[in-house]
Amino acid sequence: MKKTAKPYPMYSAYMGYGFAVFFMSATVNFLVGKEPGEEASQVEALEASFGTIYKTIALLFESVTGGRDWGELSAPMKNIHEVYYVVFALYVVFVTLGVLNIVTGFFVDGAIQSKSDAREEFVAAAASRKAIATELLRDIFTHMDTDCSGTLSYDELEAHLHSGEVLRVFAALEFELTDAAELFEHLDYMGTGEVGIDAFTNTLMRIVCGGKNHLEIWSLLGQSQRLNAAIVQLSEQVTDLVAHVKRRTPDGDCLTEDAALICI
Repeated sequence: MKKTAKPYPMYSAYMGYGFAVFFMSATVNFLVGKEPGEEASQVEALEASFGTIYKTIALLFESVTGGRDWGELSAPMKNIHEVYYVVFALYVVFVTLGVLNIVTGFFVDGAIQSKSDAREEFVAAAASRKAIATELLRDIFTHMDTDCSGTLSYDELEAHLHSGEVLRVFAALEFELTDAAELFEHLDYMGTGEVGIDAFTNTLMRIVCGGKNHLEIWSLLGQSQRLNAAIVQLSEQVTDLVAHVKRRTPDGDCLTEDAALICI
């Protein structure tokens, strides 16, 4: 969610305008009580620096941006009264240390927010591309399922693996045809010759996103699952063998290993 930009530059402009009005009012009040020709140099300096709102705002801007030294610019105000000089100094300190830092923070925050938005857009675009590629692969493998069994056999995969559409999609995903056949063998750890379309699609996309290392991991996982299935099958055979031997034994007595082999 994007943050609402705060009008910090506008606050700074309002504050500058308020101080400009204050200093111009001080100038006007000072000049009202003067006779023509009285303190001509001071009057001329005040009119040149604080004679209009535009001149006053420009002078204040120069004082906080390094255009001119603020001590020099505040001299006409100091000649009127020390209080105006102190107010001018407070304005410089406040704007330099306060408002300008806030404005700088505003632009920095905007840059950070823009970077965050770009990161979110990149992640969203990547997720969208992945979803599109996944659906495209699922449609291709579903089309390969000629018997509409919901699973993909090795013969069906082999028959369509070199078609133009499959070659183009695999080239775009930088996935080798030989890797597809190898992945099928790893997923078919039960040796049924068939693999679920969703399982094949999702696993292939994980490998595409993760690189060759993921294919090696799935190879090890497939070997582990194949070994586990063999152990389960062997365990079932041993259980059946023991039950068979017990049925052949009078009164269910246990036999020695040699007797069991003879009985069989």
